[in-house]
Amino acid sequence: MNIAVIGSGNMGSGLGKIWAKKGHKVIFSFSRNMEKLKELAASVPNAKAATPKEAVEQSDVVLLSVRWPNVQEAIMACGPLSNKTIIDCTNPLKHDLTGLEIGHTTSAAEEIAKLAKGANVVKAFNTIFAEVYQTNSRLFGTRTTTMFYCGDDKEAKSKAEQLIRNIGFEA
Repeated sequence: MNIAVIGSGNMGSGLGKIWAKKGHKVIFSFSRNMEKLKELAASVPNAKAATPKEAVEQSDVVLLSVRWPNVQEAIMACGPLSNKTIIDCTNPLKHDLTGLEIGHTTSAAEEIAKLAKGANVVKAFNTIFAEVYQTNSRLFGTRTTTMFYCGDDKEAKSKAEQLIRNIGFEA
C-alpha cells in the first residue's frame, strides 16, 4: 500500500516507520524542515519525503497526524483528497492541552471530513501514546493491544484494519 504520512512528528514517524519496514511505500510529509523529513525517510526502507500534495497524489491512504491547530493548514496543503482514505489519528485538544476544543457536539473526524471534501475518513490510532509506536514491540506484557477504528466507508475501514494489524494490534 502507498501511504502519505501528513505530519511526521512522534506519531506519524513511528507509524510510518513500522509500515515502511512491513513493505508499504511511505511518503513522509508536512514539516517545516524538509531536511528532517529526508533524514527520517532515509532511516527506513521503502520511504521518501515529499510535499503534502506530492505525497497525496502518490498514495492510496493518507495518515493525518498533525496537532489539532494545524489540521486545516495540513489538509489545504494536501490538495484534492476526493476518493482518498484518510486515517485520522488526531485528538482535538486545545492549544494549551487543557481539554478538548471540540468533541461534545461533533468530532475531529467529522470536522476533517468537512474539510477534506470527498475523502473517506477513518478514525484510528488516537488512543495510544506516540511512544508506543517508537518501540520494537507493541505488546503490553504478553497481551496484544486492541485498536478501535471507526468510519462509514467499508473499503476505507478495510484498509485501516489492514494497517492496524500491520502495527501488531488487534483491530
